[in-house]
Amino acid sequence: MPEPPSSSNALFRFFRRKRNPFTPWEEIRRRELKASMAVLHERRKIERQEHHARVLISYWPVFAGLLLSLFAPLIQHFAESLGPWAMTLFFPFVIVARRPEIDLGHLAAILPTIVLYVQFPIEGMFARLVLKRGLKPVTVAGQVCMFHLMGILELVMLTNLPIHLLRH
Repeated sequence: MPEPPSSSNALFRFFRRKRNPFTPWEEIRRRELKASMAVLHERRKIERQEHHARVLISYWPVFAGLLLSLFAPLIQHFAESLGPWAMTLFFPFVIVARRPEIDLGHLAAILPTIVLYVQFPIEGMFARLVLKRGLKPVTVAGQVCMFHLMGILELVMLTNLPIHLLRH
């Protein structure tokens, strides 16, 4: 005759859960979800890295401007050796900063040097902003040239060159 169940064994059976027949399927679904989440996180990580690389690459005009600013004194020396017209063409804002009409006290002595080194990085930032709009690099180069022409026009207005042309 079988032994009657002991009280501890009966208590264990009472608290024991019934097995769900769908537990293996839920486990499979949980593992698939975990695997797909891992793939999703890896894909997002790669997309973030690509995005950071694209942002860094989009700053190439600024980096080119910084590189040109390192050679700005050499370019200035070369432009001065060609004549005042070349200096006006390459560095119109430096010449504007040298003008006596711009009186900034003690800063007036070092302002042309500051403008000499800062001109190309500022133009690089300007070019980057214009490139972000999706314009072609040729169009951006044209706009940077227009920026230079505005500096030349300001210099012409400061030197009263049109008045001298009208008198003669």
